[in-house]
Amino acid sequence: FFGSDSIVGEFWNRTGYLVFPNPIKRGSMFFGKYAASMTAGAIVISIMYAGVVGLSLVTAHGIDGQLGMSYLFAIEYLGAAIAIGYLVSSVLKGTTGAIILTFFMLFLILPIIDAISMFANTEIPASLTYSSGVIVNILQTPYPQSVTESTPYGTFSTFYADPTTAAVVMFLWAVGALAVSLILFKRKQMLG
Repeated sequence: FFGSDSIVGEFWNRTGYLVFPNPIKRGSMFFGKYAASMTAGAIVISIMYAGVVGLSLVTAHGIDGQLGMSYLFAIEYLGAAIAIGYLVSSVLKGTTGAIILTFFMLFLILPIIDAISMFANTEIPASLTYSSGVIVNILQTPYPQSVTESTPYGTFSTFYADPTTAAVVMFLWAVGALAVSLILFKRKQMLG
């Protein structure tokens, strides 16, 4: 929600007529918007983690040793998720569609693909939502291992992303989506 309408908003709300004539490169504007989106998202995540730390100190008299790693993975996932939002925003023409498609991609479409992979017994390490599971899994001791179970309905597997692979996948999603959306943003023109 912090980035899914950032690009298309300039065109949909017609604010681009005021912003684009200024002597500022579109790339600088793009990365400024991305930095602002990341800052807003990081503040929300930091508040949530601060609450978890406070509750852990009060109830358990300590915090998990991997909480810092979980926080870093959450920030990395935020960067990738916002990059996906920017990519969708660069392609679509309306703000509502960009917000809805980004939401559905991250909370419905990609998780459905992950669920299908469980029943197909095929791990998809390149999935962003699969890799994001490391945010919670890193807090488990020992780190969970992938398992395959047989049930009356068939065999299915539960996969857990390797932390190093997950970090690389989330980074590649962020860089790839940002690169494509930057190219599309630079080419997009104000119409009407």
